[in-house]
Amino acid sequence: MFASVDGLVHSILTPTAYSIYLHIGDRLDLVVQTNDGKAPNALGHYAADSALYRAVVTEHLVLHVADPRGQQVLGSDGIIAGPLMDVDTGTAVGMLKIEGLPMTLLRQDILQAFKALCEWIGAAYRNAQRYEEANQSRMVHTDSQLYTDAYYRDVSAFVLSLAARARFEVSQLTVRVTHDALRKTGPVGSARPLAEVVRSSVAKGLRVTDLAFDYQQERGEFLILLPMTPAEHCQAVADRIREMMRAHLAELGHAARVSVTFETLYVPTADDVKPWHRPILRRVAPS
Repeated sequence: MFASVDGLVHSILTPTAYSIYLHIGDRLDLVVQTNDGKAPNALGHYAADSALYRAVVTEHLVLHVADPRGQQVLGSDGIIAGPLMDVDTGTAVGMLKIEGLPMTLLRQDILQAFKALCEWIGAAYRNAQRYEEANQSRMVHTDSQLYTDAYYRDVSAFVLSLAARARFEVSQLTVRVTHDALRKTGPVGSARPLAEVVRSSVAKGLRVTDLAFDYQQERGEFLILLPMTPAEHCQAVADRIREMMRAHLAELGHAARVSVTFETLYVPTADDVKPWHRPILRRVAPS
């Protein structure tokens, strides 16, 4: 998961040094550290009685060293620190701390992007946990073990909101599998092998921040939400997923036809106040 997060952090804030901590037990433990060598190394953990733990985990504050409270709490430990929130429970699951930044970035721009990053990393971490806990989750189909279409509405709105604030593009793939033998089989019998193919292809071919949904309004149709993926990269992603799925289906003895189309859900512009969202395309071009 953290490899994808690293790309997100660098693409939005371009820090020269940053660290990520997870809330484990009664302290914050360091799990990721990136440093160009000019900033001091991050501490291995912050105990529950430390000022930084109390400010971030207990009070859910975003601290900046230019503010009196931030200067008092951060000292020489960093420039900005804030909580990684689980939006469902309202609790802090960790902390993002920036120790080095380019001098050209304006403070207000940094804070807005930093807050959006904290929300996104917190969501990505919970997403990784939910994949592990997916068997009994209401957000996951029990037969396909992919996210539900109902959860798609919630998470897509959340991703589009973050995209508008942090100004990154969001795209989406529609995957459709056509196979006569599978069509003749009931939905329970057909959904499971197809879902396994989709899930395996997404796990191997995409990032942890890319989310796959079993739409189940048409048999054999799946949606994959792609944050931080501009339109010009979608064809390559679609081709990769299509070829991986074809190979998996061939291993299972199915010569199924796999079609993948893509669309852009959000592109930031200078005038944006809120994101625009195109309707889901129902047309699937044959491949």
